[in-house]
Amino acid sequence: MDIALNPALASGYKSACQRVRVITEGWFAKAMYCPACSAAHLVQARENTRVMDFRCRECGSEYQ
Repeated sequence: MDIALNPALASGYKSACQRVRVITEGWFAKAMYCPACSAAHLVQARENTRVMDFRCRECGSEYQ
């Protein structure tokens, strides 16, 4: 698993909270698998989806 973060993803943000959110969501989208079914990748939800950032395409598990 690659644990390197890409700070360039947050270059357009001024708020520290927004910068951290964008950087960590970018890493999660690239590196995380589904812990429920071990699917290799998760799909990012549409922006402003309530209480969910990622979903497993295989089993439907949702992650924040």
